[in-house]
Amino acid sequence: MNGLKPNLAEKQFLRIGYQRFFDLYTEIETKAFWRKSAQYRFHCIRDIFAIYNELICCQELNQMPVKQKKIHPAVSDKLFRFVRHLLAHFPFFTTWDSVWINKELATWSQRGQIDKYLEEVDGQHPVTLQFRDPMRPKQNINVAINFPADYALNKSVYLKDILSEHEGVRFSIGRMLLTLLQISNAAELLMNPGS
Repeated sequence: MNGLKPNLAEKQFLRIGYQRFFDLYTEIETKAFWRKSAQYRFHCIRDIFAIYNELICCQELNQMPVKQKKIHPAVSDKLFRFVRHLLAHFPFFTTWDSVWINKELATWSQRGQIDKYLEEVDGQHPVTLQFRDPMRPKQNINVAINFPADYALNKSVYLKDILSEHEGVRFSIGRMLLTLLQISNAAELLMNPGS
């Protein structure tokens, strides 16, 4: 990438990624999506995380200054990274409610982000985050977060016990959108395929 100006191949990569991300986002935002099977929903959730992970590897996104308002950064940044890493590094589960981790599994090869996060929050009191929906600025998203109590004892910690599926997905996609919508030419990438 030449500075912050992507070449044609990079624009194509970003355009395809953004289009699929927003296709999934549009589907996930419907009431019909939440009536589908838990396995189907999780497949879409994992896909949107995987696409986001690829898009943020793009140098253009990595080099952009962060302009977004922080959503209780001490909690939300780390929580989002935890969920993202958990889904990326442990792709063995078929539903949100079946995702679990314990200290032994989190550190099976080395101590990383997941273990550090769970050690930090183990035993903390629940909190509720409230932030504006990036696509609907007049709408707030409330997220109830329950921290594990026995992670240090190698007890299994279920993702559903930290964040419900619906709130966890809305929170995570909201965080993704805050990053992806910062790219200065996102609309141009979507509207002008050949440029």
